[in-house]
Amino acid sequence: MIKPLKSEKKIETIFEKGAHIKEGAVLIKFYDFKDDEVSFGVSIPKKNFKSAVSRNRIKRQLRELVRNSPDIKQIKKGVSFFIIYIIIW
Repeated sequence: MIKPLKSEKKIETIFEKGAHIKEGAVLIKFYDFKDDEVSFGVSIPKKNFKSAVSRNRIKRQLRELVRNSPDIKQIKKGVSFFIIYIIIW
């Protein structure tokens, strides 16, 4: 089961030591912690979306997309990832 990423230490490790994949407007940073849980976080920069309502809506949609994805079961146990939605004007 996939869980929300809450640990500050894990988030810092993902951003410092983790690898990344960029595809279009989405940047995914990930790191293998070699434990038994798969967790994820979502971030939307305030610089690109000034309205909190817009940012929160995009976050909710991305979280639902990740939770309901059939491919999520293929992620190796222990991998945590962070999704950043970056729109380029």
